[in-house]
Amino acid sequence: MSPYAKYQQSQTLTADQGTLILMLYDGASTALKKSKQMLESPSYSRSEFSEQIVKAQNIVMELIASLDFEAGEIAQNLWRLYEYMVWQIRQADLKKDPQLIDDVLSHLSSLRDVWAQVFEQHGQSEQASPVLIPQQPVTRNFMVA
Repeated sequence: MSPYAKYQQSQTLTADQGTLILMLYDGASTALKKSKQMLESPSYSRSEFSEQIVKAQNIVMELIASLDFEAGEIAQNLWRLYEYMVWQIRQADLKKDPQLIDDVLSHLSSLRDVWAQVFEQHGQSEQASPVLIPQQPVTRNFMVA
């Protein structure tokens, strides 16, 4: 394992739940940006493209798994949005359409910004958001490259 991978693993193993959620948003965005760059390259590797698409899809699915549905309507709404993003990612993979990737990137960026503000203002308290501070721990294996 490279020193960078060890550092990333250490970061994810010691991060609080709010930081992990933000890291998931960042990880999905990074994977989608890489896949979009590949599409814009005349000779991209289909296997590398698919690897990044699958990584982004898995991260969004992890965001789904982190929802606490007992928190109410907002969890349901986030679930719908995350499901839509998974569908858009799959369509981007099938159609090789960078616009579909941009759509998901826009949603991820907006959501990440909102949750960063929430966690900045309220910290990791229950008031911050019971929706994104799940009862079960967020899986930490999606962050290591």
